[in-house]
Amino acid sequence: MDSNSMKSEHIHEEKSALGQDVQIAGGTSDDDAADEDTLDKLSIEHGIHLLTLSISREAMSYTPPSYPPSRVAPVTRTDILAQIKEWLEDRRNSSSVLWLYGPPRAGKSISAQTTAELCRANNQLGGTFFFRRGGIGEDQTHFLFATLAYQLAYNIPGLLEPINRIMCLDPSLPAKSMVTQFESLIVDAFAEYTPSPTSPTHIIILDRLDECPNEESQLEILQIIARSATELKLPLRFIITSRPELHIREAFNRDPLYEITQNISINDQYDSTNPDPSSRSDPQLEHHSLPLLHRFVHSPLDRQHTHRPVTVTRNPIHARYCFLGTGFQYGTPEVT
Repeated sequence: MDSNSMKSEHIHEEKSALGQDVQIAGGTSDDDAADEDTLDKLSIEHGIHLLTLSISREAMSYTPPSYPPSRVAPVTRTDILAQIKEWLEDRRNSSSVLWLYGPPRAGKSISAQTTAELCRANNQLGGTFFFRRGGIGEDQTHFLFATLAYQLAYNIPGLLEPINRIMCLDPSLPAKSMVTQFESLIVDAFAEYTPSPTSPTHIIILDRLDECPNEESQLEILQIIARSATELKLPLRFIITSRPELHIREAFNRDPLYEITQNISINDQYDSTNPDPSSRSDPQLEHHSLPLLHRFVHSPLDRQHTHRPVTVTRNPIHARYCFLGTGFQYGTPEVT
């Protein structure tokens, strides 16, 4: 075998930006860096392997808490799931976002997990992320879009290769901001994706958004989702579950989310005998959340007074929670 043939067969190791040994085929010992042509020759698993180093596998599914489970009646949960299923199946529905909200132990996470299983069975599941208190370190947002991109790569035919290539070109993406991760790993990947006429719209499920570390991160996630649906028109729909925290409720009651969201409330099924005090929110509302909302919203401020009625439960604990959380901005809500 001549020297040129030996060079063409040579395989050498390089250190990636994440410090992993990778095999690059077709290089020579004189190569100082892999250019884009060389990266195209990488194994399809390489970029995805780099991505797996920055995802949260535990956030992909629901882990029941140690305290007693939801006390929502089975018939109520069945009704909630029926409403979710109707939303999933109605392609004429203009809402790209479904917000399922309720107090602690109302069955939100169980409903989200059941919906994820249904979507998977119907080849509709794009990805899931179950936020949890005390999970995967303090800042769970660091893992959010890397974890979703990893699932999209395997759940949607045609996305694996572009996501792999994007990660090969910039292995540091998972360490960057949420917006950068979203734009690079998801928006840019979808730019190379051509769905067939029969391809379903895939579903992203984010459970317990209120357990994301801080209000600003929660609102940033909602802003990214709103942009995905309104400006970018990605072939995705989103299911979000959370408690009806003031700043989250206000975000959904304003454009752009207001126009593209369908709400399902499970407040009326709350059982006041919640044995887990740590899962209850502080009913004291803080004014500092309002500037965050003003940065999020670009619609007129007085839009907040023209929205749909607010439902307040008769349960003493949760009624106080909801009434205060909405009355601060809306005045006296309608009690049903």
